[in-house]
Amino acid sequence: MNARVTQSGIWLVLTVLSSSALADTKWLPSPAILREYMCASRSVVIGRLTDVTVVRGSRARSGSGRIAVEKIVTGAGHVLPAIEWSDRNEIGCPRLELDQFKGRLGVWFLRVDSSGAFDGFASDFWELDTTRRILDEIQQSEPLTPELLALSRAIELYDHSPAR
Repeated sequence: MNARVTQSGIWLVLTVLSSSALADTKWLPSPAILREYMCASRSVVIGRLTDVTVVRGSRARSGSGRIAVEKIVTGAGHVLPAIEWSDRNEIGCPRLELDQFKGRLGVWFLRVDSSGAFDGFASDFWELDTTRRILDEIQQSEPLTPELLALSRAIELYDHSPAR
């Protein structure tokens, strides 16, 4: 194989790998994503997923549960309706299975679809320490907005790390 073909092949592989790496970064928690979630979510709460039931089918996996709310950051209601979700198997990059968060305390960014039902594809769960790290990152460059300040104060109630 000549050197140009080898170099072209290596360049192509590196381009694909770097594009894939950049594409995946949109899923990583970041200040921009946190701001977006705070604005787009119907409610932001600190709570735990409970009463989880999962049904596996040939083309889809679905589940239901409740979020036991410990602290409301934005939105209303300590009693949330049951939530339901579906993780289709035929999708190349399926949504994270929400039942993996059963019993874990964290921040829930709850969104609804056009009918007002829980939207499992757009809603998200973040660990408290991840959210705290992103809030600290924002605070290093600018003051927190009132919504982010409310989130920060809510997380402090559950923060078991040593004093800052």
